[in-house]
Formats: sequence, C-alpha cells, structure tokens
Amino acid sequence: MIGHDFATTTRVRLEVTPGTVGPNRFVARVTDYDTGEPVPADRVTLEFALRGNPDVGSTLPLEHRPDGSWAGQSTAIAIVGDWDVTVLVQDAAGSTEVPLLIRPPVPPPRIDVSRQPGQPDLYTITFPAGVQIQSYVDPGSTGINQFHVTAFDASGQELPLASAGVHAEGPSGSAPLDMKRFTAGHFIANFDLVPGTWTFMIDVATKDGSELSARFKQTFQG
Repeated sequence: MIGHDFATTTRVRLEVTPGTVGPNRFVARVTDYDTGEPVPADRVTLEFALRGNPDVGSTLPLEHRPDGSWAGQSTAIAIVGDWDVTVLVQDAAGSTEVPLLIRPPVPPPRIDVSRQPGQPDLYTITFPAGVQIQSYVDPGSTGINQFHVTAFDASGQELPLASAGVHAEGPSGSAPLDMKRFTAGHFIANFDLVPGTWTFMIDVATKDGSELSARFKQTFQG
C-alpha cells in the first residue's frame, strides 16, 4: 500500500507479509514525494490503532536496512477489522506522519478431530492467534442431542464469551440452535439429530470484542 503526508512531501510504500491477522513482517520504503529519492530519516515508527476501538493499538519501531528500507516484525494486527497505521518519519528537522489503512484478511482456522471409542467426536478449531473453539455433539446418535461450544485462550484457559451462535444445517433443513450459557466460555443447545451429514456454523464473540467464525461437517449414522 502507498500513502503520503498531508503536505505531499513524503511518500511511503508499506509491504505487509503475509498480510493476514496474526504475525506479520512490515517493510517501509520512505521517499521524497516529488523526486522519489529515499528520505534520509533517523527513525521510522509504525503506530497501529484499531478503528472504532481506541483502546486497541501498539507501536513498532522499524530498523534501517542496507537497501534503504525500514523493516520489523510484529503481531500488532491481531484482531479482524480496519487498522489505521500512521508511519512516523523522524529526522533532525522534525517529523512527518503518513496515514495508511490496513484491512487484513483472515487465514482459515485449522480443524482437528479427536475420535475415541465410546466418546463423541471432538472438533478443535484453532485460530491464527492460538485461540481455540472445541465443539462436539453428545451422544451423537439419533434423537435429542446436545451441541457444545467451548472457547479457550492461547494458554489453554477457558475464554469468557459475550455470546455464541450456531446455525445447524442437516438432511431435513437448517435452523439456528438455541444456545444457552453453561459456564463463562461454554454454551450448549439441545436439538433433534437425524442420520446424515450435518454442517455446523459457529459464530462467537469474546469479552474483548473479538469475533470468531468457523464451520465443520459431521456425518451421523442411523
């Protein structure tokens, strides 16, 4: 992405790799707006702010590289949303601010399935920042079942949720499940299970305002 300051004296090209929510490498090339020559800056810093949530933000000082660019690594973009990034360019004469906007796509979560005899199949959905959602259908046979959703933070502790929604699509149709809170990060719902392949679409919101979405398919025998 490319931007410039209000006075059109400085231009910045910022490369973000891989450009998704989570760890990224940032490489900035700072040039004169008119000539395109590198700006002899003493310091270049990125200031991150999540748009609509002023309490979420961070600062990343970049290191000067031999090719004239400035680079650094950070997990600053850890939440889905629009991020205002201010490139602060400083030299002996003062400082210049170049505003940029980053809208990172979200890499798909990883889904692992644990199957143990006599136990429901356990689906563990892991997101890029290490947060997990575990879900299972109990008992997993025809008739009334319970659908469970539990969230965990990156350290493995139960993650408190503000809300949890699940939409179930089965052989006889689709409908939202009536999720009820069981514990701070654990929700359950009763539903009538019929044999066939089901798709479960999960949407949860954490207490800090993050939103997580995932889906998985499971086939049940008659």
